Amino acid sequence: MGSLHASRGQKIAKNKEFVHETAFRGQKIRNKEKFVHETASRGQNSGNKEKFVHETAYRGQKIRNKEKFVHETASRGQNSGNKEKFVHETAYRGQKIRNKEKFVHETASRGQNSGNKEKFVHETAYRGQKIRNKEKFVHETASRGQNSGNKEKFVHETAYRGQKIRNKEKFVHETASRGQRIGNKEKFVHETASRGQKIAKNKEFVHETASRGQKIGNKEKFVHEIASRGQNSGNKEEFVREIASRSQNSKNYEKTVLKYGFM
Repeated sequence: MGSLHASRGQKIAKNKEFVHETAFRGQKIRNKEKFVHETASRGQNSGNKEKFVHETAYRGQKIRNKEKFVHETASRGQNSGNKEKFVHETAYRGQKIRNKEKFVHETASRGQNSGNKEKFVHETAYRGQKIRNKEKFVHETASRGQNSGNKEKFVHETAYRGQKIRNKEKFVHETASRGQRIGNKEKFVHETASRGQKIAKNKEFVHETASRGQKIGNKEKFVHEIASRGQNSGNKEEFVREIASRSQNSKNYEKTVLKYGFM
């Protein structure tokens, strides 16, 4: 499951800055606020008119970035030309990603290795690749070419199967899976329910995810833990998000590290 997509033609209405919007199956995304994350799937074109825009083109679409802090993603061998700082580049199916600016987000799919040389780098390795985080504030994602990011005053919203998520706190990341609704009552809380599991968050900056009935106990602030298929991720550093996907165990030893893994 891709955390950042609205599936089956659903549209996510964003009214705040740093909003991440995703339309799937021919939906058109309109960004009316700064720091908008747009994704177009199946040949749709995302018109970005604000700074901090994330554009994604699928199936041979070309992405033009005209603002700083642009997030570009190319799928199926497309090349994303990044010319501004805070650029997110993604290459799919064996493409090589070169990062020349700080705050670069790189994603490699199908066993590609992302070389991160700047702070705030987002790396993604798929299919048994090991991800090493050497900089603070690193966001890692493993997901068949899926993308993730934090947007509106650091709010990440995701709707799954037509569910709409409203974030009432700053820095809140909410994800609903299979119709579950997650209520976030603490700042910087990321909650995810999988297969009807509900996760109670009692501390600030905690991101917990339970998959297939697993419950994760977070004992550090800013910790994001995910157990997938019964795997347990032990987080011992603040701001660490660990994901064990398909028996792979990712251990992050840097503070303020976020990892995203999707099966």
